[in-house]
Amino acid sequence: MARRNDGKETRRRILTAAARLFSENGFRKTSNVSISKACGVNGALINYYFGDKETIYREAWQHSLEEAQKKYPADGGAAADAPARERLRALIAGTVRHFSDAECCDCGILNQEIASPTGLLENVQASTIAPLRERLTVIAREYLGDDVPERDLSMAVQSIVALCTSLQKNTATDAGTQSTDERIAHAYRVSVGALNAVKNSETENFPKPKERPIVVMKRRYFPKIRNDECKGCERCIVACPKDVLALGKELNIMGLPHIFVKNEEACIGCALCFYTCPEPGAIAIIEEREVEEK
Repeated sequence: MARRNDGKETRRRILTAAARLFSENGFRKTSNVSISKACGVNGALINYYFGDKETIYREAWQHSLEEAQKKYPADGGAAADAPARERLRALIAGTVRHFSDAECCDCGILNQEIASPTGLLENVQASTIAPLRERLTVIAREYLGDDVPERDLSMAVQSIVALCTSLQKNTATDAGTQSTDERIAHAYRVSVGALNAVKNSETENFPKPKERPIVVMKRRYFPKIRNDECKGCERCIVACPKDVLALGKELNIMGLPHIFVKNEEACIGCALCFYTCPEPGAIAIIEEREVEEK
């Protein structure tokens, strides 16, 4: 039993150290050697538990996500039957604290994935942003009412998600100089303002996008025969799938009967007549275009 617990503790140490390094340096700049040094575990033992760096990366992110979810519950600590505004504030507070917490390496790994995707974390969006968006949608719909337009609801929720996940501690931005409580208060104030704007139909005052006309391109094709070049071999007549051409009785300057167009409207522009004609320049396909707006 002691050995099994030791194994679990060793895995936890490896994953905790790996998550920290992946969060700070990204996947490509983190090596198994650096992970070994950070957690004080022999490299061979790391390979024994995980096999390769890709597996460590996936499990380190999952481990850090689970730890963050324990620290910051999905409901933000609000009761399920609490008013919508109270649940909204709790959810915003939990999200901002989560993304501002330097100990939550899952956020750092998420940022690294956005900056330099590895393709190894296929479910990163589904496990982080999507659940947040779903919970906010439920709260926003309750706050705004069931008759809120889906487009307005979706855009409001996307805006709130973007705001809450961007207010991280970053000394390079003004937001990073504010305390976490100040960022929470700001996010809540802006979010409620956005929802109230939707609720009061203020968005209708903005100019609506100009409707673009539907443009229809009409094409018409017809063959053009140069009588003086045609020798009347009839290859074009055989190749034509729409019976557009026929052999005439009149003779050209060479004393040969030549092809003429008998059914111009039936031409579909396939150009088989052009490709099968042995005489360069004897036949051509003309295309006419007409643009119509509806």
